[in-house]
Amino acid sequence: MGDLLGLDYEIVGVNHITGANAPVGDHYTVDIFAVVEAGDRLDAVAGDDNVDKVVSALPNGSFWQSSYGGNDSTYINPDLFNVFPSVEFDSFVTIGLLDQNGNAMSTQGIDFSQFEVGGDIFADNGAWYVTPADPQGESEAFTGTDCSDGFAVRVARLTVNGLGTSVHLEALFQGKDSGGVTWTTNGSIDVNYAPIVDCNGNGVADDCDIANGDSSDANENEIPDECETIDCNNNGINDADDIADGTSTDCNGNNVPDECDIADGTSTDCNGNGLPDECESDCNGNNIPDECDIADGTSEDCNGNEVPDECDPDEDGDGLADGCYHNYFNLNTWHHYDTFAEAIIHAHDGDTIHGLAEAVNQEPSLDFNGKCIHFSVVEGTLQSPAWSTTTLSGCATVFNVKDFFGPVRSGVSGTSRLVGWDSGSEEGDDEDEDGIPDNCITFSDITVRQGATLEVDHPLHSYVTGTTILRHDSVLSHHGSTDLHGWRFLTQHCHMGPNSTIEGGVRLQLNGTGDGGGTLNAQGHLIGDTDNQHRMNVINDLVQIGHLRNAASGIITIHRGTFHLVGDLDDFGTIHGDIDTGPGDGLLGGDETQPGDGFSVNGSYTAGPDASLTMPHEFWAIRIGGHVNLEINDPGTFHMSLAELHATGRADGVQDIEVMGTNLGNTEDGLEQGAAGNFPLGTLRIDASSSARLVDVHDNDSLGQDAGEAFYCDTLVVDGYLDTNGFKVYANNVVINGKVSDVLDVIIINPPVLGDLNGDSLVDVLDLLVVIAEWGSCPGECGAADLNGDGVVDVLDLLIILQEWS
Repeated sequence: MGDLLGLDYEIVGVNHITGANAPVGDHYTVDIFAVVEAGDRLDAVAGDDNVDKVVSALPNGSFWQSSYGGNDSTYINPDLFNVFPSVEFDSFVTIGLLDQNGNAMSTQGIDFSQFEVGGDIFADNGAWYVTPADPQGESEAFTGTDCSDGFAVRVARLTVNGLGTSVHLEALFQGKDSGGVTWTTNGSIDVNYAPIVDCNGNGVADDCDIANGDSSDANENEIPDECETIDCNNNGINDADDIADGTSTDCNGNNVPDECDIADGTSTDCNGNGLPDECESDCNGNNIPDECDIADGTSEDCNGNEVPDECDPDEDGDGLADGCYHNYFNLNTWHHYDTFAEAIIHAHDGDTIHGLAEAVNQEPSLDFNGKCIHFSVVEGTLQSPAWSTTTLSGCATVFNVKDFFGPVRSGVSGTSRLVGWDSGSEEGDDEDEDGIPDNCITFSDITVRQGATLEVDHPLHSYVTGTTILRHDSVLSHHGSTDLHGWRFLTQHCHMGPNSTIEGGVRLQLNGTGDGGGTLNAQGHLIGDTDNQHRMNVINDLVQIGHLRNAASGIITIHRGTFHLVGDLDDFGTIHGDIDTGPGDGLLGGDETQPGDGFSVNGSYTAGPDASLTMPHEFWAIRIGGHVNLEINDPGTFHMSLAELHATGRADGVQDIEVMGTNLGNTEDGLEQGAAGNFPLGTLRIDASSSARLVDVHDNDSLGQDAGEAFYCDTLVVDGYLDTNGFKVYANNVVINGKVSDVLDVIIINPPVLGDLNGDSLVDVLDLLVVIAEWGSCPGECGAADLNGDGVVDVLDLLIILQEWS
């Protein structure tokens, strides 16, 4: 918080004004400063009823006034300094500046008449001031009379007649802190002239030079060393001259010849070479020269280069200086081992072990034996061969991982972490043409045990060429990939157990030859985007947080459960619901589709023209929260005549739904599955949360965009709002609990006609004959001929036939 820290002063000169206009007798000039916080400013110096503004020379002194100056700094013209130098030392008040250049200061309510003739300034209702926008009020660096550094703003320059005259100044000071908050504080100061000692002539008192460290005072006699002669080595030459001309060295820069530092015990010289120890090489920072460290055994020098081993390069990170080799090194115990198993047996939880890549990559197995070890591969990367099995612990971390050509198993619980090698941030070449960039991580087979987590941290992707198995409640995680497809499955299978999770995104892609690709049997959770270029089987409820892209070569099969997609679905391949009909015939041993199975997409659903969507059961549903943008133009690849398209509205805003199918008018022909131009639905449902709008962006029926298209469905259910937008919806059954923009656009296919008793859509003589045939009271429940429902077939029913005759 800003405030006035006090008042201080600076003696500008003593008896320094000469010439015809000079004061008579002794005099001195002093500048008065308001000391503030860094970043603060001063805007006004004032006097009021509570605090009089007083500037006086005590006890009976006076201020010298130049006839060419003025009462405040706005009258001080620097152009006169060459002709009348004394003007510069006139007595005046100011804020910041010493002359009129750039000076915006004003005065108000101050009587300067006594001051003009050398007397005092007194004001109880006046001020000299600047506005907060004037830069001259900003504080500047200042060294106080106590030698401390701070910030201040000059408020007066006063030349006093008589060295015994004191200056008294008191006033009310107002300014702003660095945050623009105004402060107001009283302040006062009494200045008595005291000569300063400045032996080196730098304008700074000697005591401040010493206090601030600008001068040394080796003998502590309060005289800067540069102002006196010191000859510690008794060679008849000032020590400073000894150092300057090279007669003596001063390696530690304390202005004392090194031989004197050693002689008086200020410095030690463990090797007796005449050089203070602090000036010699001390790479380990223990304040002992390296040469002495090695000589007394404090440090080792295994490679004989006269440098302590702890200071030598250790590029492989094995804890040994380069040129000193062991296969495995425990950085906590400083023990060395020949085999991985030996290093693990003797390790404790939390230990860090380094292993030479050449040795690690020849191990028949890497079994962490349940221990929480930080293991780093040095002088190369971990490239486990096909005949080596890696068994991690639930708290192990392995660094500098490149490839696992053999199986990898997680710990039995907890999190196993693999940190990839420093491969750069962009995928490189594929020199071996195996479909995998050479700087990505490759896995063969992965098993994540029940309840365990296997985490990979690598800036690029991890490719899996074998089989991946995630047991119940397990997690396979990938962090740091440059896009969200961290896991890329090339061949074989990835099987997810119940409630398992893959983090970091998935890409199921064809291998380098195009023969086959990755297959994911999915349930549980996928965290990240998924790019399916081969096959994805949903075998039970699956939640994916991210976007799903099904490439032209991709097949997504939902065998059972609901695929909840918290993202967008972009489909250019095949999506279908596959009903398991019996043991051995499918993945689930005969479990049939259940109500609600299918897709539930929070975002939008986009399908390309060659995409395929097959949901061959009335229980299947595809629920879409955003837009439904289907460009499919082949009726043979769209099988939704039994299933439900459900607009949920979860993405907020208006849902655009692409109408599909030739507008054949009010006819059941539009419901025929597979017929040219037909894309029928089992149910079109507009959820209560949805505001849907029909659009026709694509030429689905291939008859030209101008032909116009329509929806045909067995059942239309509108619980929310449907904007038909001029397009027709034909349905056998219509349930409207919400609102339709134009009900005339919703057409019931062959609606029941009152009086049409034989179902030929006509009311004619044949219907009349039915009434006559059933004439009379009904012995039980009446048939269709009882048109008014009164339990009797009579003339009233006959009149209805005649009324509806068509």
